[in-house]
Amino acid sequence: MRFWSRLVVAVALIAPGVGAFDQSTPANAASVAVDVFPVAGPCFYVDTWGAARGGGRRHEGVDIIADEGTPLVAVVAGRISKMVRASRASRAGNYFRLEAPSGTYFTYIHLSRFAPGLFVGQQVAAGQLLGFVGRTGNASGPHLHFEAHPGGGAAVNPTAMVTAAGGCPRDSGDHKPAERVSPSMMANVFDPPTVLYRGSRRLRANIAFSIKVVGFPGIPDTRDAIELTVTLAADGPGRAAIWPCGEQAGLGNGTALAPLTAGSAASRLVIKPGRNGRVCLIADRRVTPHVAINAMT
Repeated sequence: MRFWSRLVVAVALIAPGVGAFDQSTPANAASVAVDVFPVAGPCFYVDTWGAARGGGRRHEGVDIIADEGTPLVAVVAGRISKMVRASRASRAGNYFRLEAPSGTYFTYIHLSRFAPGLFVGQQVAAGQLLGFVGRTGNASGPHLHFEAHPGGGAAVNPTAMVTAAGGCPRDSGDHKPAERVSPSMMANVFDPPTVLYRGSRRLRANIAFSIKVVGFPGIPDTRDAIELTVTLAADGPGRAAIWPCGEQAGLGNGTALAPLTAGSAASRLVIKPGRNGRVCLIADRRVTPHVAINAMT
């Protein structure tokens, strides 16, 4: 039995900047701090600053992936200096700028909607509700594209500053990969394996995406170990990694998958589902994924 209709895949493929790109200003980035994490709900993110985008563009922010409708709040006290509603030609969709007294501003992009009554010129407090996560504009999954512009200038990498503000809310449970659990000890075995996701198109390189692996009919919810087979089709050599969503991981510190080849590479591994029953995956080149569950505790 396959569960295409219950699959949850959150992919942030396109995250356009709304300001100039600056890849060489670590001092400026270090001088900016935020008081509150911008997403007030379950989420995940990895550092994709500077990753290539279509038309020769570069990624100018951090993509924080969360369910559509998750509240967005002010990272600092300031005023709303700009609001733009989505149009058919808009890459950014619904977005606004939050400007601090110093002139530094923060841009929130791809909103589903603004907070009721929000207006340009409004003074807001840190932590105040400003809008909701969405997928308006050129986005193929719900997420917040968040930018920081010190002194009103070029964008700098905001990943460290949002992490310093607390990062995504974390569960209290242990979500480290369960590498020592033997599949033969699992109580529920799927024979044949149940396909959770079969990709129909290639996903972009260096973009984290999530796949729901437990918690829907036929695949009960669990915080314990599951065994997956992850097959990635690529057009050349590369690396890929997987981790429980909710942890801060990526190619460098996620669980490494089999090296990519010009063809298909399969990995069979045991892992604990992360937040909302999802695992997150990233590769350094375009891949078409196929994920099946073999067993679970």
